[in-house]
Amino acid sequence: MYFGSYYNGVELHRDEKIVYTRFLTPHRVISICSAAGEIRDDPTCLYNHQSCEPTGHNRTVHRTVSRDPHAYRRLTCQKYDLPDESCASVF
Repeated sequence: MYFGSYYNGVELHRDEKIVYTRFLTPHRVISICSAAGEIRDDPTCLYNHQSCEPTGHNRTVHRTVSRDPHAYRRLTCQKYDLPDESCASVF
């Protein structure tokens, strides 16, 4: 679902369990993600993904979050058609 464009700099979207922003202009982002937490000047999007439900944490994806956060980011970006290498996340 597209929410809108703001100050000609970002688009805000929501799809299933993810909220993401597509940057229309360069932005500096501080990410606390375990896969790529850092200060970045080049991201094209920023997302927050709900990785688990209140119950049933035995799914493979939940183990991937902690064991291989880079793989989790790739899987999440692939599912929602986001550019993995230029995304910052807040999970």
